[in-house]
Amino acid sequence: MKRRGDIVPFDYGVRQHKRLKEANYPHKIRALPHVIERIDLLSMSVEDAAVEAAATNQIVWLQRLLPLVAFQVKDQVGCDTTDIAAARGHCEAIKLIYRCWVQPAGSTFANAFSIPKPCYNFDILEALELAVKNENDKIARVICDKSGYPGEILRWAAKHDNLEVLRVVYRFEDDYMEDLYRAMIIAIERGFLEIVKFLTMECGEGLLEYAAGEFGFSCPLVTAIAHGKWEVIEYLDTQGMYLDESFVPVFYAAAAHGPLDLVKNFYDKRRFRRYSTRKSVCIRGWKEPVGNYDVPSD
Repeated sequence: MKRRGDIVPFDYGVRQHKRLKEANYPHKIRALPHVIERIDLLSMSVEDAAVEAAATNQIVWLQRLLPLVAFQVKDQVGCDTTDIAAARGHCEAIKLIYRCWVQPAGSTFANAFSIPKPCYNFDILEALELAVKNENDKIARVICDKSGYPGEILRWAAKHDNLEVLRVVYRFEDDYMEDLYRAMIIAIERGFLEIVKFLTMECGEGLLEYAAGEFGFSCPLVTAIAHGKWEVIEYLDTQGMYLDESFVPVFYAAAAHGPLDLVKNFYDKRRFRRYSTRKSVCIRGWKEPVGNYDVPSD
């Protein structure tokens, strides 16, 4: 979901007295800030009180308040409480929030497989980013473990070159090859070699088998060539991370995106079987034949 535009306050001092700005109290009361604060806290809505409880790690109150939050603002309160708890490092508060927002699916079929299904769609990635920024590994691990959105977190980790987060989520993602493959492609496009190495070593063969049987997935090596990520190209080539065993698409990509040395390098590795020594190719505007290199027949 999209978050609202205003900044979520992280402590009471930022938003104090907002509910009382129209109140007309005697000067004796207004001169006592601690009294005004108590009155202000008592006049909180359920939603504001839940955010305050998350900010101060009051687990008992948070447990009582979350079920009372109005359905219309459930997503927003989920965002606010998670962000604040993550910023403050309150692990137990985050666990409680996820227990309230993520539960087994309602259908008998889904329950038979014990598949967790989010009841509400609130954004967890900002909270994760706060935890990573604050170097709070414990909070990041809790968010990854409890969120119920491992695919989103995988893609976030790949985009932000965060191998530690990706390692945590990978433990839950061995049955979700599409998410893993998309995370790898994201890392390849950005040239994040360590993430590419990790996914290749952990499940590279399985990812290739999955992508080869599906429609619309780009080849890892072709993607690296298209984005000019030379270190990644070299690594993927040595690991055999390409979809078409004929290697033809990889050669086409090299010819299309260059440089010429890359094309020659692939030829020198004798990727092509010797079909004919007389054939030449003309690819994407190349006017000059490749020469005596071997190319496959049609």
